[in-house]
Amino acid sequence: MERILPFLPGTMHSSTAEQLTTCAIAMRFEAGQAVQALELIRRVIEPIRAKQGCHSCTLVQEVGPEEALRYTEEWTSVDAFRRHVQSPDFWPILLAIDLCCAEPQVKIGALTLQGGLDLLLRLREAPPLDTPGPALAADAPDATSGESLTCGE
Repeated sequence: MERILPFLPGTMHSSTAEQLTTCAIAMRFEAGQAVQALELIRRVIEPIRAKQGCHSCTLVQEVGPEEALRYTEEWTSVDAFRRHVQSPDFWPILLAIDLCCAEPQVKIGALTLQGGLDLLLRLREAPPLDTPGPALAADAPDATSGESLTCGE
């Protein structure tokens, strides 16, 4: 069972889903750590939503015996997503990830990437968009291996 937090409503429109670059992060926490992660992310939700290219930004708190959050961003382009990941507004997301009890499951686009967290960190450290860099798809590990991340493995 899950509950969408009332202060973080979703704005996804299915008619434009194919055009969006999506980043979804599923995080699990030890007792009490989810509250800290929730507060970190809550502070940047509205500034992220206000950015040019942000289609939606949501946070879902899962209800159950485990403390878990699902964070999702949808961007109108890969360039807008890359600029966001390299911005100071993305640091609280990385700090929330640091609080996880296991490596989070990270999905970018429609692929479940074995190195999704590594890809986020590489994008964060990549040269600014003023400098030509590799395409997002070229940065991604081979998604045909059938491997995916699950917390607790």
